[in-house]
Formats: sequence, C-alpha cells, structure tokens
Amino acid sequence: MDRRTLLAAGGAWALAGSAHAQLAQPDEDDPPLAPEVLALLPNISTRLAVSVGIERFGRFEFVVDTGASRTTISDTLARQLNLPPGPRVVVNGVNSAEPTATVRAAEVEIAGVKLRNVDMPVFPRSRLAADGLLGLDALTQFRLVFDLIHRRLLLGRSAREVRGSQEATRLPRDTQIEALRHGGQLLFANVEVDRVPVVAFIDSGSQYTIGNRALMRAVQTTRPEDLATRYTVPIVGVTGQRRTGEVAMVRSLKLGGFSLRRTALVFSDLHIFDYLGLGQTPALLLGADTLGRMDRVTVDFARSRVTFGRPRLIGS
Repeated sequence: MDRRTLLAAGGAWALAGSAHAQLAQPDEDDPPLAPEVLALLPNISTRLAVSVGIERFGRFEFVVDTGASRTTISDTLARQLNLPPGPRVVVNGVNSAEPTATVRAAEVEIAGVKLRNVDMPVFPRSRLAADGLLGLDALTQFRLVFDLIHRRLLLGRSAREVRGSQEATRLPRDTQIEALRHGGQLLFANVEVDRVPVVAFIDSGSQYTIGNRALMRAVQTTRPEDLATRYTVPIVGVTGQRRTGEVAMVRSLKLGGFSLRRTALVFSDLHIFDYLGLGQTPALLLGADTLGRMDRVTVDFARSRVTFGRPRLIGS
C-alpha cells in the first residue's frame, strides 16, 4: 500500500472529497506526492462557508474554520474594500507563532450578530481559497451544526446565549461529549485511538486528522504492528509554514459511543498542540476526513459541548 492509497483509505468520507477522489485510485506513473496534498486548508469544495457582512460593502463568503484562533481575510478582498491597516497580531502557524499584518473592519455581521472593530490578519487568497476564514474569535457564541449528508452548515446563537430559547432535541443515536474551553478552543476526552485515550479538538479547516508524536508513541507501545508501515508527507499551513508528518493506519478511532474502523492518521507535532498545552499528552486534531464520516457534527461553543451523529457507513 503506497502513501496515496493510505491517505485515500482514511479520507474517503471527507466533505465532498474532491481531493480524496484524486487519491483514491493511484496510478503507477503518478508523480511524487505534492506538498499541497496535505495543506491544512483544503480545496474550497471540501469546506463549508457562511455569508459575512463587512460594513456597507456587502456580503462575502467566509469558510468556517474551528481551528483558527482569529478571523482572517484574503489580501484581494482587503484591497478591494480598501480597509485601513490594523495592529500586527500573533497568528499561530504550523511551526510557530508569527506576527502578521491586519486590516480593521468597523463592523462585521454574522447571522445577525454584529462585531465591532474587528482586526483581521491578511493572507494571500491562494492560501485561503476563499474571501476569508471565520475563526474562534467570531464563533464562540454560536452553535454550529455540520450537516455532512446535505453538505450544509447551520449556524445560530447557542441556546445559552438566547434568553428563553429552547435547545434542539438530541436524537438517541447521537453521542454527546462535554468539553472544556481553552484558548477559545473546545477540548474533549472520551476519544480513543487504538484504545489509547486522547484529548481531541475539532479543526474544520484541516483536510486531515492529525495526532501528535505523543499519541504515536503511545500507539506504538500498545499496538506496534499498527504503525509498522508509515509514510513521510509534508504539511503546509495557511501562513506558508511547512512541517513533516507521517501517515499510518490505525485499527480504530472511538468518538464517544461510536467506533470508526481502520483510519488513516497523520502524526506530527504541530505548533497548535503546544499552544493548547497538549505537547506531551496524546492528542488529536479532528479534521474534515473524520468529520465527513459522521452524518452530522454539532459544536456548541457557549455550552462547551460536542455532539456526533451516527457514522455514515454500516460497520464503520
């Protein structure tokens, strides 16, 4: 099994999966795996976007990225709107935190919620593949429902944020996991990789599910045969930083009450693990390939709760 087949086997359920479709049937004459294959921000067709209003200029498509700490804007849109410069801010990349230029929008409107004086880091549109990314600074008062069957995103105020509102009914087939807030991110347990307990978080902007080296070492201790075959691959982040990872197949990935069989994971010590205090703890970034294996995933930031719908394939 070559590395293209390995990635395709674990990623066949991604959100629309055009990138994975290209990997699913490798040809013997295929060129070497390009660095862009493991870009943490995937092709636009694999992501879900919402309409965002910016001042008086109109509405634009911003991809929802639960792995980004800040809302960002493409350089082309920033120039088109002639937004004034803001202060330089620190953006956490693949390898490290980097000072980054921003522009300031006096008002940003999302699903009826208006944010004032938003400083947005600016990145090349070629890296974002969208008008912008909607990060945790704008998402923490919302409830996100990723409807993977119909490829749509439902975004609304969390029940806790709206007085007198009623919480949506949770179906009996769902598995609900309580989470802890850390740095705006929701960290949750009740997740296992090959029976190794891990701390996990959801990164809807990442094409692939990535574990840290602490997780890889723990799996090697419990089931060394599972990681006997590994392939080295490059990972590219939105800031342009690159890091090396290793792809391997694990037997099971348990999410609450659900267990997904044979799953391809990328192992790499990304900066985000250190940023969240998970550098030495087995940890897992759940990307679009894993999310797409469920019929839906709900992330409720205000209630610190993550709910997984049932797996989309029988026996998965």
